[in-house]
Amino acid sequence: MFKKNMIDIKSIFFSTALSSFMMSFIIFGARFFSPRISQSVDVRGINSLILSNFLLFLAFMINGLRGSVSELITSGLGSFLWFVSVYLLLEASIHIRDNLDQSALQKKKNLILFRTLALFVSAFQFSLVVFEVPFAYRTILFSSTIGFLFLASGLILLRGVLQEPKSLHFSMFIISFGLFGNATSMFLRAGHILGSNDFTINSASLLQPTPLQIFLAIFAFISIQMVTIGYLFLFWQKAESALTKAASTDPLTQALNRRAIEAYLKSKESTLFSSTKSIACILMDLDHFKKVNDVYGHATGDLVLKSFSNIVHKHLSPLDALGRYGGEEFLLILVNQDFEQSKQTLHDILLDFSKTVIQTPQGDRQFTSSAGLAFLGPQSKFISWEDLIHQADGALYKAKEAGRNQFKVAPQATM
Repeated sequence: MFKKNMIDIKSIFFSTALSSFMMSFIIFGARFFSPRISQSVDVRGINSLILSNFLLFLAFMINGLRGSVSELITSGLGSFLWFVSVYLLLEASIHIRDNLDQSALQKKKNLILFRTLALFVSAFQFSLVVFEVPFAYRTILFSSTIGFLFLASGLILLRGVLQEPKSLHFSMFIISFGLFGNATSMFLRAGHILGSNDFTINSASLLQPTPLQIFLAIFAFISIQMVTIGYLFLFWQKAESALTKAASTDPLTQALNRRAIEAYLKSKESTLFSSTKSIACILMDLDHFKKVNDVYGHATGDLVLKSFSNIVHKHLSPLDALGRYGGEEFLLILVNQDFEQSKQTLHDILLDFSKTVIQTPQGDRQFTSSAGLAFLGPQSKFISWEDLIHQADGALYKAKEAGRNQFKVAPQATM
């Protein structure tokens, strides 16, 4: 059993407040003094996180003053700050998790809806204090609502984990577990009141060093630290990932540059050509690209390259790779698609690009591309990437000879 004076709940509240203030200061520094972080992470998410931690600092400071100041301040203002700070965590999750499968317009609509609900519920919570609704009922409502906000924030992050690079998974799991921990502590607080059927408790009970109150206070402290430390780690990882990507990506097309695609091929030699894999090696070339630059200008040529790369990327799985192999030549590696699937994917890419309308100084125009496909089935013997690319290059040459805007398959292709 805990002795009455073994742990001071106020000390835990003030420690949590101090750590939240320090974290808001650290994140503020990262936001304004680390260009790599501010360029690789949505700054709206960082701003929401800074403000959330600062409001948590104020909320815990006020909670630690229960019994010393007015109930309107501790329960009314304190709960209001708590709610807004947790809502800002939800908003930070939405902004920082930048690969949500929704349009920018839909994302904006969702944020407006969340903000409206947050304002309504926080104002409603404050009014309950003003009208002196019993503390137990206010606590049940407050804890349940905050718990659901924590839970929603964690689910938003977990929803996007698999869409992020593997290097970010660990920090995103830390954040999510911290958010789930906070949700659990809130649900336990509400559940305890409902289970005890004691609706006569007052706000001073939160500072009584009972085993449950001590556990909830420490659990909340640890969970909050997990969230903030996880976000700091995530910021650092995203900055490092952005730096690595910038060094390996063609800035115009966002495809891998020549050095990066060759490094990819070398690194995958031992793993791609197992008995359970099939590989399609495809060389693609924009038709009459020199003429495009001469007639429409290099700005239009750049736009054509970007449009083509964007279309190809829409057809890729996480295992596939696209590299800019030359000026207007791209190397595409399709993994684990059989022969017919590979041909269909390539056909769809060429067709989609030929239908794309691109604005030029002379008006709207459409352009085409050609490709050569070399294929190795699961039981094929791999000789070298150079040999496979050479086969694809020969097939590309035949596609051009046949009139362009099509693809040909290397005769050496094995199913």
